[in-house]
Amino acid sequence: MSEVTASPEGKVDELPFYLPGGSEAGCNEAYRRDPLKFQLDGFYECGPIFRTFFRNRMWVVLAGPDANNFIWQKPEVWSYAEPNTSFLEEMGPNHVTGLDGDPHKEKRAYLKPAFTMSSAMKFMPAFHRVFRDGINEVAGSGEPVDIVPFWAELITWGNTQTVARSEIPRDVTKRMTRWEVQMLRGLFLDDSKAPYYEREEYRRLREETFEWLGKIVDARLENPDAIQDNYGEILKLRLKAEGDAVSREHLINDLYFVLLAGTDNTAALINYALMELYATPQWIDWLREELDLWDGENVMELQHMTRLKAVIMETQRIRPGALQLFKYAVKPFEFGGYQIPANTDVLHLNNLGHFLEEFYPDPLTFNPERFIEKQRFVPKTFGFFGGGSHVCLGRNHTMMQTPVVLATLFKSWDLEFSQGFSRHLEASYSGGRIEKAIM
Repeated sequence: MSEVTASPEGKVDELPFYLPGGSEAGCNEAYRRDPLKFQLDGFYECGPIFRTFFRNRMWVVLAGPDANNFIWQKPEVWSYAEPNTSFLEEMGPNHVTGLDGDPHKEKRAYLKPAFTMSSAMKFMPAFHRVFRDGINEVAGSGEPVDIVPFWAELITWGNTQTVARSEIPRDVTKRMTRWEVQMLRGLFLDDSKAPYYEREEYRRLREETFEWLGKIVDARLENPDAIQDNYGEILKLRLKAEGDAVSREHLINDLYFVLLAGTDNTAALINYALMELYATPQWIDWLREELDLWDGENVMELQHMTRLKAVIMETQRIRPGALQLFKYAVKPFEFGGYQIPANTDVLHLNNLGHFLEEFYPDPLTFNPERFIEKQRFVPKTFGFFGGGSHVCLGRNHTMMQTPVVLATLFKSWDLEFSQGFSRHLEASYSGGRIEKAIM
């Protein structure tokens, strides 16, 4: 591995060039065919910093544990607004994903009380009841259910009962969840983004979602102390700092984060865990040996179950939500012996460390037992939630909800798939995961 403190020896035009097929078209084809192989081959051929073509332009690529460590420790180098313009266009200028500097710190400070570990843990029993009832409902119906959107909607429904208590009809939460999924899938569609967002179905779902968010905010402002929940903590901070000047638009965006943001990613983690477990049933038996010790009610006991935690960690490792993140350097920086100028597009392979043999032997094999041995976990290799000052706000809720779902399901139920599914890692040209219905 290169030392990130190396003195500058080369310029950006002297960087190694990873060019499968000898052309931009060859890069595009290699990525589409196998995105993970594309990244690993580039890393092993060129090292932790190189150039390649991606999405119709050239990028400087930073990859591996040292790159993660460098990027996470240098937030001042990167603009998050530039690569995340789509978020700001669709969600408004106060959306934390696209904020830099002081505005980013201020927004996170308002949101933080709703996403601490204690704020997540206190609702574990309530979420357990929601998940148990939801599983019982679909199991009793005798009808197949597409589990890709199922968990996201159930989490959203649970949020209306706990962290952002609100009287939203169940059918509305299903449509809100559908909007959230469609919004995320459209963010990096390049030339096809505008027509995608102008579709009648999407506009209808978006308008209904924001109408409900606005109604909830207006009701809260009429009586801010009426409901004590995670969103109430944010509202309290906003009103104390801003008083009558508080922005309704900002409050709606805050509510979005508590009620809807992250539900899609948590649902994907649950679904991938189920796919990996059912593809290797011996791990189901291994997990159930531990769950036999659980009474099925006291969810606080789940935090002590090492096998359950290991299954979730291994799923995060082998099924990262995004294979890369887009960065834009607003300051020059040095890395790996090269001096990179400002205004450079950087492709951050934040999850590549998950698949490096030196850290995770036989990395393409699902093996939860590797996380029973603590020394197997190397923090800077692990990019599932990102790192540094822009680390994912919702990670505590994801790490609370996922074990509750898996434990509740495997304690009492089995899944029977009505169609096969592929374990092959698929990604769109933007790097997002490709999902198909799993009945």
